[in-house]
Amino acid sequence: MTSLSLGLPEPLFGGPAPRLRAIPASEPFLDLLAEAMIAALKRDDDPFALADALVLLPNRRSARGLIDAFAHRLGGAALLPTIRPLGDPYADDDPDVWGADAFDAPPAIAKTRRRMELASLIRRRDKAENGVEDPARALALADELAKLLDSAATVDRVAWELLPKLVEDIDLARHWESSARFLDIIATYWPAHLQEEGLSDVAAHGAALRRTLAQRWEAQQPTRPIIIAGSTGSIATTRELMRAVAGLPRGVVVLPGVDVDLDDDSWDAIGDQHPQFALKETLQALSADRRAIPTLGEETPASRARRVLVREALAPAEKTADWLQRLTDAGGAAFVKQGASGLRLLEAATEDEEATAIALMLREALETPGRTAALATPDATLALRVEAKLARWGIEPSVSHGRPLSATPPGALVALLCELARDAAEPIALAALLKHPLVLLSANVSARSALEHQALRGPRRHATLDDLAASESLQKWDSAQDLVRKTKDALAPLVAVMARGEISLRDFAEALTEAAENLGGAAAWQGRDGEAVAKGVLTEAIEHGAALGPMRADQAPRVLLKLLEPQQEPRAATSDARIAIWGTLEARLQRHDLMILGGLNEGVWPAPLGEDPFLSRAMRDKLGLPSLDQRIGLAAHDFAQLAKLCG
Repeated sequence: MTSLSLGLPEPLFGGPAPRLRAIPASEPFLDLLAEAMIAALKRDDDPFALADALVLLPNRRSARGLIDAFAHRLGGAALLPTIRPLGDPYADDDPDVWGADAFDAPPAIAKTRRRMELASLIRRRDKAENGVEDPARALALADELAKLLDSAATVDRVAWELLPKLVEDIDLARHWESSARFLDIIATYWPAHLQEEGLSDVAAHGAALRRTLAQRWEAQQPTRPIIIAGSTGSIATTRELMRAVAGLPRGVVVLPGVDVDLDDDSWDAIGDQHPQFALKETLQALSADRRAIPTLGEETPASRARRVLVREALAPAEKTADWLQRLTDAGGAAFVKQGASGLRLLEAATEDEEATAIALMLREALETPGRTAALATPDATLALRVEAKLARWGIEPSVSHGRPLSATPPGALVALLCELARDAAEPIALAALLKHPLVLLSANVSARSALEHQALRGPRRHATLDDLAASESLQKWDSAQDLVRKTKDALAPLVAVMARGEISLRDFAEALTEAAENLGGAAAWQGRDGEAVAKGVLTEAIEHGAALGPMRADQAPRVLLKLLEPQQEPRAATSDARIAIWGTLEARLQRHDLMILGGLNEGVWPAPLGEDPFLSRAMRDKLGLPSLDQRIGLAAHDFAQLAKLCG
C-alpha cells in the first residue's frame, strides 16, 4: 500500500493518469482532503490558485463540511474552490463551472408533474381494462413507477424491449404477465409522452448530463483542477464521470474506505450485499488495481485493527469458515481487543430507553469544552425522539432530518380540512380545528368551550353546521352560535367544491387553500413549516393537479393527504453546533469526537428491502436493472465507515 505524505508538493495530482487516491475510513476524510488540496494548489503569489479548482462531493452536507474544513485552515476570507454536490451537480447552470453546452438535454420534468402524469396514465389504463379506478391508488402506483425509473437511470441501459416475452423466456408464473404489460407505461408511453412535451425524466436527465459532461471532458480536457471525492460510484454515469476526471491533466478521484489489502479470494467473492461492492464495481469500471491506489493519511495500528475487525465481521458468508484462523493470523485476542478498543455496545429494552441513553451521551459530551458528538442513524423516529429529549435541556443540535409535514401545525390544519371536506360538521374534527393554534376564529375561549361542551361532546345531534347553530343546546350561548356561523362561512369554499359531482385536484387544492386562509389568514403559511406546506404541497397541487384528471369529489381529500405524506420539512443547517444528528447519507465523510450509531436493529439498519411490485428478481436481472440487495451493501458500507470512526 503506497502512502503519500501530505508534505509532498503534489499529493493529489502527482503521478500518471488515471489518478486515484484513497482515504482510510478511520481518518477525517474532509480534513485530509482540504489539507491535500491546500498543499497541492495554494500559492502565496496566486490568490486564485485554490479558487480555480472544482470539487464534486456526494451531497450538500459533505460540501458544507469541506467549506468548514477550509475555513478552519485558511480563515474566513480565503477564496475557496467551487464545491458542488455530485448527487445534484446541476443545481445551477453556471457556464463557468459546467460549460455552456452542458445543458443541451431537454429540461427535466417537475417531480410533482411527473407523479401526476404517471398516475393519469395508470388511471386511463385501469379504466380501459375495467380495473379499480382510484386516483389515490394510482398515485401510489405512480410512486412505484417513479422508483423504477430512478433505478433504471443508475445503470447503463435497461432492455425494456424484452418485456413482451420476458415471462415466457424465464418461465415465470403467468400472473407476472400482467405486470409486464403494465410496464408498457414506462417502456413505451412515458418516453413518447416526454418526447412530445420536449422534456426528460428527472433521473434520466441527471444521468444524461453526467454522461455529456464526461464525454466533453474527455474530448476537450480542462486544465483546471477537478476532484471527485467521497463517492463510491454506485451510479453508472457517475463512474463514467470518474473515469473522465481520473484521466484529466489535473484531475483526481478520491475514494472513501477502499479495502486495499483484502485478499483476492475474498475480494472476488464480494456480492451486492457487501460494503465494498460499489467500490469494487467502480474500480472495475476504472480498470484500477486497488493495491496500487496511494492513500492520503496513515493508518495507526489501532485504526488498522479496527478496519480488519469490521471487515471480518462483515465478510461474505462463504468466507467465514476459517474466521477464527484469520483472526489468529491477524494477531489473535490482543488484535481483536485493540480493534474493539473505544467501541461500546448499548442494548436498550425500548425505543424510548435507547433515545434517552443517546441524549444523555450527547449531553455529557458538551460538558467537555470543545468536544463534539454526533448521532448517525437511518431511523428518523429515533432521531426525532433524541432531538425532543435534548430540547428539554435547551440543547439545539445540528440536524439533517425533517419532520413529516403532516406533523407541523400548517400540515395538521390541511389534514383537518381534508377531514371536514367530507363532513363539515363532524364533531371531533371540528373541535380540533377550532383549537388549532393557527385558527383565528376561536379567539373567544369561552365561546369555543361552550360549543364543545354543550354541542360537540356526547352523541352527535346535528347533521350540518346550520343544524349545529340552531341546536337547542346552544340557545343560551350566542357567542357559540356566532362561532359556528363564522366557521361555516370560512369553510364555504370547501363545502361548495365538494358539492360538485366531479372535480380536479387543482379545484380542491384551491378551495382548501382559500378555506385555510379564511380561518388563519396569511399567518397560516408563515415560517418554514407554512412555506413548506404552501409551496411544497398546495401550490404544487394547484399547478399540476389538473394533470391527474377529473375525480369524484369525495376522492379528492384522500389524494391531497397522499401528497402530504412523504413531504419533509427542510431544516436549517447549523454546521457550527457541537452536537449533530445525521442520517446515514448526511453522516458520510463527517466526523465528530464521539460517534454514536443508533438504530442497529433488525429491520432498521439496514432497512427492509421491500419488493418490486411489478418485477420479480429474475425479471429485474434479465432487464439489467440493479439488484434490490445493493441497498444492503450501501447500508453496510455506511455502517463500516462510521464504525471505524468510533472511539
